[in-house]
Amino acid sequence: METEIRTADSGEKIHIIVFYPVCESEQAYYFNWTLRIMNGALLAFGAFLSWETRQVHIEALNDSKTIGICVYNVVILSAVELLLSLLLKNKPIELHGVSSVCLFAGTFVSKMLIFLPKMLAVYRNPNATPPTALNLESLTPSHLATQRIDVATIRSPEHGNTNKTDGKMD
Repeated sequence: METEIRTADSGEKIHIIVFYPVCESEQAYYFNWTLRIMNGALLAFGAFLSWETRQVHIEALNDSKTIGICVYNVVILSAVELLLSLLLKNKPIELHGVSSVCLFAGTFVSKMLIFLPKMLAVYRNPNATPPTALNLESLTPSHLATQRIDVATIRSPEHGNTNKTDGKMD
């Protein structure tokens, strides 16, 4: 709580008390660290998924490099926010401002890195059709065999036999 002393036009001193409502708890420390650990685990899982999908050959789906840059951006901003939150523990207004700026910057930059190239591609060529991974109309049994797609065996409940079918029941 801060107190300011000002003088009025009449010459008398006026005391102004400035206070900020802050919600605190004895368990707030544990709650905040639990949230930070969960967010870190989600960030690590996102980095793992980005690493695993780096070899996808469909260009529209291969965002692993961009996602890696986004993860790096979020980690740096989270580290800055964590450090400043520990330093500004007793200044709630500044802490809220720093947290808000770090959160907004991380989210904004990540969304722009992922979606801006896609929006620009659509803006440049609005009539383009997206490439398909597999043209389902041209599939024949020999084509399926060459693509190493195994046709599932289906056991018919009426006859009890196993047939290789195209998905139709006897």
